[in-house]
Amino acid sequence: MQDNQEQRKINIVFATDDTYVQHLCCALASILENKNKKDNLCIFILSSGLTKESKNNIEKLKSIQNFELQFCEMNKYNAIFDRLPLNRDYISRATYYRLLMLEVLPKNIDKIIYLDCDIIVLNDIAKLYNENIEDFYAGVIEDEGSITQIKRMGFPIENNYFNAGILLLNLEKLRKINYLEECINFFEQNKEKITLQDQDILNGVFNGKCKFLPLNWNANARLYLKNALEHSYTKEQEQDAKKHPYILHYTDIQKPWFGYSKHPLQYLYIKYLFKTTYKFEAIKLICSIIIDRIFSIRNSNNHKIFTLLGLKIKISR
Repeated sequence: MQDNQEQRKINIVFATDDTYVQHLCCALASILENKNKKDNLCIFILSSGLTKESKNNIEKLKSIQNFELQFCEMNKYNAIFDRLPLNRDYISRATYYRLLMLEVLPKNIDKIIYLDCDIIVLNDIAKLYNENIEDFYAGVIEDEGSITQIKRMGFPIENNYFNAGILLLNLEKLRKINYLEECINFFEQNKEKITLQDQDILNGVFNGKCKFLPLNWNANARLYLKNALEHSYTKEQEQDAKKHPYILHYTDIQKPWFGYSKHPLQYLYIKYLFKTTYKFEAIKLICSIIIDRIFSIRNSNNHKIFTLLGLKIKISR
């Protein structure tokens, strides 16, 4: 596999259902706003039964910059998904679609970026795509609780544990190992250990065969909030990724589309949501944030102080 930078074509795949299309649109808008205009994006959407309205909302993002778009229907694989567990309220069966990428993507694609929908891209995505992973199954980024998860799964500590929300995948190598079969086999042999669903499965299949990339490419929520989990990235790496996130990943339960979210960079989600057809949803979210902040105001020197979208607003009592 060779990285042909002259071609400047970047393949990206998302997995979603109707519930997450709004967030996918927000993520894709951030990619389009920050990409080099010379690059050609080819976007693949793995989904089951998206409505015509949802597909149109994705199509309309071409007004920001044009891109190729292909929808891949996943319904015919339901029998496989029915065997796999769901144990997080905010995760649907769409999380497993990435396990079947090789079944639905064009056979001539040797390299692709997989992205979760709960992200905001703040750098040129080509910089991630151009990482050399010829000798690896994937380019990955360390998870916010990597050591905690390694101990739980019993993996070798030196191989580390990655977050599966942002992946640079070497499809050429994955075709040689029968990727889907390897994933199913790992699940069947380790189902009693698996709590983080496809992320545990991919860590098992890719263990020791990954290239770990800078934390900036997957700036997790616990960089900005409390993290009680063990990890191996350094304080310096943590501070650099926090200050210079290339991809902001709203991991765990502090999703930015909830008014009660405590993520300090929630406003970036709103910023890019306004660039989609979901502008009314952005307005409703702002109202929800205001209401939440008002009810959580604390007294301070006879004044009330609360933060809205990163701006401190002082209101006389």
